[in-house]
Amino acid sequence: MSITNATLLYQKLKADSEITTESIIKSLIEFYMKSEERQKKFDGINYYDSENTAIKERKEKDLIINHKIASGFYKKLVDQKVNYCCGNDIVVENLPEDDDLIDINDFTIDMATEASIKGVEWLYPYINAERELDYKVINSLECIPIWDTEFEDTLQTMIRFYKVDMVENGKTFTRNKVELYDKEKVTYYIEDADHNYIYDNSVNNEIYYNSNHYVTMGNVTEIKNFGWGQVPFIPLFNTKKAVYDLQNVKGDIDLYDIVKSDFANDLEFHQTAILVIINRGAQDLDDFREKLKKHKIIEIDNEEAEGGGAHYLTLEIPVEARKTFLEIIRKDIYEHGFGVDTKQVGDGNITNIVIKSRYADLDLKANKFIKQIKAFLKRWFKFVNIYRKIKGQAQIDVNNLDYVFDKKMIFNETEMIENFVNQGGRISNKTLLANHTQVNDVDKEEKQIEKEQAQYDERFGMNTENENDGDEDE
Repeated sequence: MSITNATLLYQKLKADSEITTESIIKSLIEFYMKSEERQKKFDGINYYDSENTAIKERKEKDLIINHKIASGFYKKLVDQKVNYCCGNDIVVENLPEDDDLIDINDFTIDMATEASIKGVEWLYPYINAERELDYKVINSLECIPIWDTEFEDTLQTMIRFYKVDMVENGKTFTRNKVELYDKEKVTYYIEDADHNYIYDNSVNNEIYYNSNHYVTMGNVTEIKNFGWGQVPFIPLFNTKKAVYDLQNVKGDIDLYDIVKSDFANDLEFHQTAILVIINRGAQDLDDFREKLKKHKIIEIDNEEAEGGGAHYLTLEIPVEARKTFLEIIRKDIYEHGFGVDTKQVGDGNITNIVIKSRYADLDLKANKFIKQIKAFLKRWFKFVNIYRKIKGQAQIDVNNLDYVFDKKMIFNETEMIENFVNQGGRISNKTLLANHTQVNDVDKEEKQIEKEQAQYDERFGMNTENENDGDEDE
């Protein structure tokens, strides 16, 4: 990923010998709070929750009726990609038998979802109170990463900040709490009433990631502090440049929401005829809008008309045109979002070759994402190795690990089963079972088949071995 503006600002501030760490923290947080990067993360969250910003923030003053119908395309595209990649458990091959610490599938799917929504998500590995390796998924909205400026691939510092409620003089205030991570330890700060940052005296500062207490005769005689040797935050990037999935489809989704909402506006507004009153007198714009909205009345001046008059006006809504346009936008959303519109996959008669071709774009997007997941998992196992070293266990050859992703795709089950049956005798039964839609555990299925075959033979008095012996005697 390219170096962030926060990293450049950090380097500039740190070059000033007179500026303090507390001032740097304040400047970086203020900068990040106003940044486009943070706003995009919020957009990703809002659109995933179907709180699409463009339509939800549309002002009523521009419309007589203002429906705000937000579509759920973004959630569907994100969930589709994540389930396609990680819906089935990721299998890590070549792990040592004694590695039973944490199953990566416990956190991978959550990390993948959040990274797709926001562009990046962070995993925090730590040693818990039971002296075991543990983790937490950290919201990237709370994180300001500082990278090295040479290769832009090593995390130098992480600033994590989040809101906490504090009580002062009987009143509750919201303040930022800050955690500053380096390669060895974490230091805590708190925002004061003047919005400056000071050491947080409510915790022990500074706290190392790992401490060994040496006890003699029941007393602690020595404490040795250790760090990870690297900042303990592991990023999962959605793409190489940490771009979120909303980037390519936001404009299409906004257009779809507007057209659909305006369609609803027109349907509601034109469900009854409008009464047109001629030569009743001039009116201001607000009065006109109010009568049109509440009473479906339009007052006009007509110099050519003698006296006054009234008649009803009915308007025809171009239903088919809007329906066609919405279908065009829908197609663009899935095309630009590299997704699969399951409405277009077809019924049970469509062939698997056609289905596979319609998954081509999703597969392309998934393969790029899987590369990022593999890089993320490699970083995770480097922390696992540090922990294993602390425990006196052998190191894992991280470069020798293979990650098997079993992608989930819909398919024509009838066609696949027919192909398996037709291929009987030409490929092994084990291969047939491994690819059968209803078989999850091949070994278990083979044992069940053997068991049922044995029961069948016993029931009907069949003994293949004896029959074969008889044939040989003849």
